[in-house]
Amino acid sequence: MKNAKIYFTITIAILVFSCTPDNRSRYNTEFVKVLASIEKSTENILLGDTIKIKLTIPDTIVTNGITKIVQNLQRGQFGMEIFKYDTVNKRVIGIVPPLLWVSKGNNEGNLSFVCNTDSKPFVTQINIKPIEKGLYRINLISQLGQFRINNNSYEANLFVNFNVPNKHFNILSIVSPYFGGQPYYDAFIQKDIDGFGVYFFRVI
Repeated sequence: MKNAKIYFTITIAILVFSCTPDNRSRYNTEFVKVLASIEKSTENILLGDTIKIKLTIPDTIVTNGITKIVQNLQRGQFGMEIFKYDTVNKRVIGIVPPLLWVSKGNNEGNLSFVCNTDSKPFVTQINIKPIEKGLYRINLISQLGQFRINNNSYEANLFVNFNVPNKHFNILSIVSPYFGGQPYYDAFIQKDIDGFGVYFFRVI
């Protein structure tokens, strides 16, 4: 029994220390909230139109109550996904290249987007061109983005939300019954409250 306890203790210690991340940002309590704009933010857009999502890092940020001047940017990254709802089959279909592309900044795979770091303005612009009519959702991934400025002297978690007059949650009300009802609806409302932006639109 004594040997079993010793083995258990050693095993836990190995797991704890081997899983300790090298990157201190995993435990970073600093955060920065920024807003992305959406061109064509009406509820209905025409088939063939392009939606442009643009995030610009402001020159001055407020983080944990402290104002900082952004002199240069080493990392401005966030995760985002775009889906079309298929209510008949009760599933969502991911929108990926070539229906989605980056014209400013860069992308790291289909879900991770980064701002340019060479000169101001520090921007990423994501373009979406749906080729089918229907109901769509854009949402930030519930994983903290990365933010480093001023020659890496300041590092924080990045929250991105949408600066739009209406996020069209009425569309969320339409699709929720096909995907679990009220819990599904509540989950996306909570995401938005937590700072991970969500947005809905219809292609007609």
